[in-house]
Amino acid sequence: PYKEMIALAKGVDYLVNPIKASAAQSVTNKLSDYFVLQKPIISSQECDEVDALLNRVPSAKYVAGSVESFFDGVKRLRNSRVKFSCDLLGLFDRRRSYLEINDVLTSIVH
Repeated sequence: PYKEMIALAKGVDYLVNPIKASAAQSVTNKLSDYFVLQKPIISSQECDEVDALLNRVPSAKYVAGSVESFFDGVKRLRNSRVKFSCDLLGLFDRRRSYLEINDVLTSIVH
C-alpha cells in the first residue's frame, strides 16, 4: 500500500528508480514521490526528461542489471554536492498538483 511505501521510503538513505533502459516510461508516479521525499535517487532510467529532473537533485545513474554500475552510482551519490531544487518540489506535490488537474478538468466539463 502507498502509505506504507512512503513511510518506509522516508527512513532510507537512497531511493532507487530501477527501470530497464528499453522502457518507454517518462516521469513515473514513484519517481515524482521520490522528488517530494527529498532523498538522493539512484536511477537506471534512460529518458531525457527524467535526466533533466535528476540533474536538479542529488542523483546518480547506473546501468540496469549491473551490480558494479549500481555500486559505482552509490559511491558517486555519496560524494554529490547537488542540493534539491525548491521549485522542483512544488511540481510533484500531489496535494497541489491534483487540485490543479481537477480545476482544469472541471473547467472543461462545465
